[in-house]
Amino acid sequence: MPEQQLLQPTEWSYCGYFWADKKDPQRKKKKKKKQKDPKGNGTMEEGPLGEAWAQVKKSLANEAEVYLKFSANLHSEIEKPLINFRENFKKDMKKCDHRIADLHKQHASHYALVEKTRKVLTEWQTVLEMKTQQLEIKLSNKMEKDIKKAWRKSTQAGDDFTCCVNLYNQAQSKWFEKMVTTTLELE
Repeated sequence: MPEQQLLQPTEWSYCGYFWADKKDPQRKKKKKKKQKDPKGNGTMEEGPLGEAWAQVKKSLANEAEVYLKFSANLHSEIEKPLINFRENFKKDMKKCDHRIADLHKQHASHYALVEKTRKVLTEWQTVLEMKTQQLEIKLSNKMEKDIKKAWRKSTQAGDDFTCCVNLYNQAQSKWFEKMVTTTLELE
């Protein structure tokens, strides 16, 4: 009788027979009943048939043991590391989500500051235009002083706006760099 190669999924295996009854409770009961009743297993046979039966039982037991060892190794060396990796990946993704949410909040606050500064600048520009029109109508010293103040305020607002735009651009570039580094770390 040629030896059967172990663990070949395309061929029939005794292990498949023994593992199939794990899912079927009726087969499990029949198997237990056969184990209790030695006459049904052919253990009472003598001569070459008894020897062949003993040899088959021994080879089946050896094959089942190899299959159990393989199953245990498969679980410990492949399934557990994959499960651990999945759990660690979920934790890392939560950390990244929190980090991204924080960066998004910073980005939104910088954007709101830039918008506020832009509105103030447009208001000051309208005031400046109005005062310039009044200057054309009445040229007086008081108006010239107001215009100078408005020009100073406008210049200061322009400087503030430029500063806010720079802060916004820096925050955006930092956020982009962090996104890239976080993505690279996850890969």
